Amino acid sequence: MENLYKSLGFKSLEILENPCGIRIYKGTNEKEDWCVEIPKELVQKKLPLPQYKYNKNIIMYFVSEKYALMIAEEYTK
Repeated sequence: MENLYKSLGFKSLEILENPCGIRIYKGTNEKEDWCVEIPKELVQKKLPLPQYKYNKNIIMYFVSEKYALMIAEEYTK
């Protein structure tokens, strides 16, 4: 199966995770194909809406590396 993935142009996924549980799925340098995932618990702390309980992580797709790091920094603080 590995050969088939390679022949189709797939590469191994690189995932970075910090101690807060924020994940950045690495894309291509200088392109907007990165992804950032924020755990639902952090979102609830940052955006406390008593009438709404987050039951899923927040994921932002097709962002730049710079934007992914900016979001990670904002939620890490």
